[in-house]
Amino acid sequence: MRTSPKKSSTKFRPTLLTAPRAGPVGRLPLVGEERPTGINEDEIHYGRVIDFEGRSARIAGLNTKTQINAPYPRRLVLDVGDHYLVLIGYFRGGELVEERRERHSKD
Repeated sequence: MRTSPKKSSTKFRPTLLTAPRAGPVGRLPLVGEERPTGINEDEIHYGRVIDFEGRSARIAGLNTKTQINAPYPRRLVLDVGDHYLVLIGYFRGGELVEERRERHSKD
């Protein structure tokens, strides 16, 4: 069988790129979802144990310092046993509204 030096190959074809698909209702997924936490501003005291999402969590800190144009003015640090959970959000009507969360190990 004779082979041609100019074999047809797909590696020289233009690459097909696809755009991300829209969500189930025809829109892009939300970047950040706001969730009320049920934690009131007057309940937040360093060392206090609160009930958070069905488990006990100790309040390890609250950073209320804001910078100019800071998108997340509040950081609540919870000690949930094997790791720290940092809730980043803002207070609305005295309740902390979570915009995102971070998990940090105790190591």
